[in-house]
Amino acid sequence: ALHGAPSPILHRDIKPRNLVRRPDGGVSVVDFGGVGSTRQGEASTVVGTFGYIAPEQLYGQASEATDLYALGATLLTLATGKEPEDQPRAGLAIDVTQAAPHLSEPLRRLLGRMLSPDPGARPRDARALSQELEALYDESRQGGRVRAAETWSEGFEGWQARWDAYRRS
Repeated sequence: ALHGAPSPILHRDIKPRNLVRRPDGGVSVVDFGGVGSTRQGEASTVVGTFGYIAPEQLYGQASEATDLYALGATLLTLATGKEPEDQPRAGLAIDVTQAAPHLSEPLRRLLGRMLSPDPGARPRDARALSQELEALYDESRQGGRVRAAETWSEGFEGWQARWDAYRRS
């Protein structure tokens, strides 16, 4: 909803501690203290948490793709139990394949795109990411690829368990 506004609104500080799981199992984003918009000419400051901020934020730039970088870092943290700065690297990028070999290859590729140092390589906004995730899940369930769907579900349940443990720490 925030990215879909006429002037997209950016959270700029997505991280595990800023996600709250609701009683219905859904997830809400909290702590909107760093929210900004993408209007041209608007002054920008560096907002975010080390490890979760996209490289372009260091130069005061932000777009919808900036939030998706932080979401990718958050998901990888929840999948591995390691903070972004403790993840293996390949050049300037986090090496998702080495960090999370237990995730399916298509999911690792998507996380790798989300964590690209180049904002143009990331999904353009939350709606585009949601569509990619739905297609990835649907693809894993079709064509007799039940194991891929099971791995997806196991991975999500693992994220939920790690997230609960992370929030308690």
